[in-house]
Amino acid sequence: GKEVHIVDFSKLSIEPCNHCNCECFLPGGNCPVQDDVVSIYEEIMQSEKVYFILANYCGYPSAKYFAWNERCTAFFKRDREVMAKYMALPKKFVAITNSNMDKFTELMKAQVPNGTEPEMLFLSSGKFKINSLAGNLMEVPEARELVAEFVKKA
Repeated sequence: GKEVHIVDFSKLSIEPCNHCNCECFLPGGNCPVQDDVVSIYEEIMQSEKVYFILANYCGYPSAKYFAWNERCTAFFKRDREVMAKYMALPKKFVAITNSNMDKFTELMKAQVPNGTEPEMLFLSSGKFKINSLAGNLMEVPEARELVAEFVKKA
């Protein structure tokens, strides 16, 4: 089978853009913020397919997701070839949410090529009658089955 790498954003250091002179926008410049952002992108770029599993926080993905996405310039450094390779990588998205499916879908369009709809699976703890804060959605066999079917789809 294929090798699987799980990147758990909650355990990583991901800082938002702040208090710099936009060095990453300058030719040969590097982002002065030292965290895990570049290593996450490097790992993604070595992948054949990427799955994003995102929880809903007040209608949107977590602040760490937004900080990671915002900091993409630290990795791409205005290199159109690297950006094109990233955009061409097959990606699928699982949103753990009881609402705001349209917002998630709209946000994930930034991760796929223009004119492409992101492949989304929405899982709701409410559908399975469990507390969303318990963090046990994947203990529900029906939820695991939905994810397995989503992953198997070409």
